[in-house]
Amino acid sequence: GGGGVNIEDCLDQFCEDESLDGDDSYYCSQCKVHQSAIKRMKIFRFPKVLVLHLKRFNKGRGLGKGKLSTDVKFPCFGLNLSGYCAEGSPEKGKGIFDLYAMINHSGSLSGGHYIAHCKNYDDGEWYCFNDSHVSSVGSTPPQDSSA
Repeated sequence: GGGGVNIEDCLDQFCEDESLDGDDSYYCSQCKVHQSAIKRMKIFRFPKVLVLHLKRFNKGRGLGKGKLSTDVKFPCFGLNLSGYCAEGSPEKGKGIFDLYAMINHSGSLSGGHYIAHCKNYDDGEWYCFNDSHVSSVGSTPPQDSSA
């Protein structure tokens, strides 16, 4: 709950610069020395089909572990990832993606069930695939905390 977050918020957090120092320092195989560094995630080339897998589990220990239920909002059209493009990439100005499928998990860490939602480009409708049952869910995909 709590109003949710945008997919861009998740990507921003994933791509945040990370300091590598102390026990996590970078080992340079050329210098043979551990040294402080910055780890940075950027995209050099965009794929034709982008698959985002959101890790929706709390990293806590003991009772702190659990499935996160925060709503993640995402656009059906025009997810613009050009801001995550690396310097010098030939892909600058590219990286626009439309949503055409998603998989939802219901349940907990110890068990659950997956349901897929996919867009049929022939009729423009979204369909729910739940085991052997397929049903139309309309012109937009469902967005809830299991996505």
